[in-house]
Amino acid sequence: MEKALLRHHYRALRDSLPLAQRNAYNARILRHLLESPDYHRARRVFSYLNFESEVDTHAILLQAQADGKATFLPVTQKGGQMYFLPWKIGEALKPCAFGVTEPVGGPEKAVAPCPGDLILVPGLAFCPTGERLGYGGGYYDRFLTAYPAAVSIGLFFELQQCFTLPQDPWDMPVSIIITEQRVFLR
Repeated sequence: MEKALLRHHYRALRDSLPLAQRNAYNARILRHLLESPDYHRARRVFSYLNFESEVDTHAILLQAQADGKATFLPVTQKGGQMYFLPWKIGEALKPCAFGVTEPVGGPEKAVAPCPGDLILVPGLAFCPTGERLGYGGGYYDRFLTAYPAAVSIGLFFELQQCFTLPQDPWDMPVSIIITEQRVFLR
């Protein structure tokens, strides 16, 4: 119950950001990511497509592709599983059950992250130590457990920060948190 209340609170807080301010914050988050050594080293970026008031990942994907990095988007399955498919800006997307869009293709084309690849992780709240409050499906917790050598990066607005979050044994922290104001390393 506590997590559900926190999800509602932090979603409303994030939604309350005026669009102009959110756009300015997105630009700063993009700059922090592009300046990071992990981004420069990575050859592949596993991202999500932002939904509603989440941190904008379209600009990140566009820049990663311009920088010659391969980009991938998730496809969710029943039972809390997901896999990633190659995707480039402009390629077909299909709606899924959560109101987000996913690339077209089946698990036979799935690509797994390698050590040093970036996995961009969404969420509703975070702690500076890497703990995050996701949307409740456990998709990223399961995925990060399977690929611990990849560099996981949570993208958040500073107002989504809190200092303690309820954690379950299966909750996976991210390696790095990037906000418009700073970068937190775990």
